[in-house]
Amino acid sequence: MKHGPIALIDSTEGKSKSTVMLLFILDNPTYPFLMNALDQVHSRNAFVVVITDCLHLIEDSFQNEKKKYLTWKQKLDNDYQKDLAAARDNPEETKKIKQKYEKEAKERTLPVKKYDYVLEVPHLKHTSHLLSIVPIQIFVENMAEIKGINPDFPRNLAKSVTV
Repeated sequence: MKHGPIALIDSTEGKSKSTVMLLFILDNPTYPFLMNALDQVHSRNAFVVVITDCLHLIEDSFQNEKKKYLTWKQKLDNDYQKDLAAARDNPEETKKIKQKYEKEAKERTLPVKKYDYVLEVPHLKHTSHLLSIVPIQIFVENMAEIKGINPDFPRNLAKSVTV
């Protein structure tokens, strides 16, 4: 991910999601690494399509992040109210407290889902990875037809493959 697909994502601030990333997130030992990849491509403003057999795990992860944020926000609000009450007679101190807490609140935002579209495939212990390829084969075939390319005869295919 580091130097290949991630480098192709146009992460221009405010730009629409112009790069489509397909991520296969399956319930296997690579799951944590793929969730990290999901974070990275989402932060670079890619249009993320997730193909998964473990949507429940991804959703749980999102809900946990949301709970952590809400707990943090509640604590921040409580601390803010306490500090304001302590500095109630000092307008200068009150102003500093407001600025401090506004800055902290801006730095952290409510988590959002990190994918734009999801294709869920059945979880079949040892064959989920094979089953997850089928939607991509159909997608690629349709894209080739839309572009007017015959997927059975790709351009620039080496002679050694065709002979």
